[in-house]
Amino acid sequence: MKPLIIHIVLGAIIFAGMSACARQERVATEHPVAIVDSLQQIVAEEVQARVNRTEAEWGVGIMMDTHSGTVVAMYDTDSTLVHAQSAWELGSVVSPLALLAAYSIEPQGWDSAVGVCRSGFEYAGRVFRDGHACDAVYSLSDAIATSSNAAFVQYMLRVFGQQPALLPEILAKWGFEFAEQDSACDAMLETLEYAIGYHCTITPVQLAYLYSCVATGQHLRVPANGMDSIRLGLHHVVWDNDLGTASINPWDMRKAQSDKVQIAGKTGAAQISIGGNYAGNHHRLSFVGYFPEANPQYTCIVILNNPKNYGYYEAGADCGIPVRRIAERISTE
Repeated sequence: MKPLIIHIVLGAIIFAGMSACARQERVATEHPVAIVDSLQQIVAEEVQARVNRTEAEWGVGIMMDTHSGTVVAMYDTDSTLVHAQSAWELGSVVSPLALLAAYSIEPQGWDSAVGVCRSGFEYAGRVFRDGHACDAVYSLSDAIATSSNAAFVQYMLRVFGQQPALLPEILAKWGFEFAEQDSACDAMLETLEYAIGYHCTITPVQLAYLYSCVATGQHLRVPANGMDSIRLGLHHVVWDNDLGTASINPWDMRKAQSDKVQIAGKTGAAQISIGGNYAGNHHRLSFVGYFPEANPQYTCIVILNNPKNYGYYEAGADCGIPVRRIAERISTE
């Protein structure tokens, strides 16, 4: 079934933004599948082990050849693959892609940092809070590393503040779908929600493909400095032990960080909509990464739906650990 894409009608936009959007071509949304039995077994074992450990409702693991976009492993705890083939809200794993879209419109001016505070950042009555809230000043790579929603939305406002329709226009070309919104909603507020992965959905395979494009620098028409900045942030997610959401935890447990293979990637945590309302105690967690970082061969995504968190949820551990273990097992074969 082909995904339904709601086409956003552009309002008044500046010429530079319109030109940048026009340069973005639709990327592939259908990808070849050539399952490699040995890789399939590794992905299945690691995802199922994590599902069992966390008591998640379901889990998905996808592995893709980074250069060709071929799916080489696809595991779903449901044998029909319904979760692997459906589109989901995945939270801030979307944010680096939104930042790439912003770079494609405005390639300059990204050196200045933004300030965040424990109380969050308010726009149009909506307070954007961080899972790791603190008072800090974040560079772009810091914001990616610590998954700071408060920082992300400030960067988005810099570029899309006068042209909010451009972000969904670009993301739609990259395979995202968007929920129909109330016409009375603030257009910029909708765009900020999209930028942190809400009210927009994407399939796990398509997300793996987009991160493969980031790893290789292919297919997404983004300036080289933009790709370099985002890749630096994805590196810090795993390797910055102070900020990285998939580095180590306070008890020195490794998440996606490995001494056998270098991984770069991004965590995501999205509240799950139940009856039209987001439930604060129900989360969909994810981690998508590529490895080896210096010469990527594979891109892997793991998603866990509503794992039992006992008051504490952790995408970096719950999804980063199985990706790390998959990468380590492949690197030693």
